[in-house]
Amino acid sequence: MKATEIFGKLEPEITERLASRREALSGAGKFSALLALGSVPVALSGFARKAYAQDAPSVTDVLNFALTLEYLEAEYYTTGVGASGLIPAEDMSIFQTIQEHEVAHVEFLQGALGSDAVGKPEFDFTAGGAFAPFSD
Repeated sequence: MKATEIFGKLEPEITERLASRREALSGAGKFSALLALGSVPVALSGFARKAYAQDAPSVTDVLNFALTLEYLEAEYYTTGVGASGLIPAEDMSIFQTIQEHEVAHVEFLQGALGSDAVGKPEFDFTAGGAFAPFSD
């Protein structure tokens, strides 16, 4: 027997009271769900405040990061151009041009940073001896 059939046999006053309780419970459930969903942005904003509260990198930090990347690229192309037999003769001028550009980038950033420039790190393109990228 369906709920509507059961309610239909009851007195209208009881049916009305049951229906209003059902609506109240249903409404409470919907309200709880909305309340839970409404709390999500509040929780996320708490995380965002923590993330944004961190100090932003300075211009010097960003330029030093770029300089470190340019050190890596310049070292890579300098080593590749200097490796005997790695680059075919007909392609050598292209790689030399790239190598010169990377060295120029390093010099530019070093000049811009002055005494704040980070030193050149040591690079291991062999992954601890596992690879030989400049002989193959």
